[in-house]
Amino acid sequence: MVAADWTGRVNGTAIGRGLSLYRTSDGLLRSIRHTLTRLCSETTRVLVRGAIAGAVGTAAMDLVWFFRYRRGGGHEGLFAWETSESVGKWDDASHPARSAESRARGSWA
Repeated sequence: MVAADWTGRVNGTAIGRGLSLYRTSDGLLRSIRHTLTRLCSETTRVLVRGAIAGAVGTAAMDLVWFFRYRRGGGHEGLFAWETSESVGKWDDASHPARSAESRARGSWA
């Protein structure tokens, strides 16, 4: 690790001064700030790609289940099927919906 004192200048006028740390690797000096910036941007890129992949995968599985529903004789449109518009009471809802409803009400049974 090497420390370097620097002074930023614009048209010969000093505008900033600081100390930068550099990592030595194979005879090359690399700024730790550059390394951290690269790692942060790579992490952000990976997280964004993961979120997009998750959304695309979820939409694909929803379409698979919707088309199976329609082939099985279902008559509702995609939005009505996705939001369960035809369900009138909690007893007719799916198990995950009933479970979420009971947790929202505070009864963990």
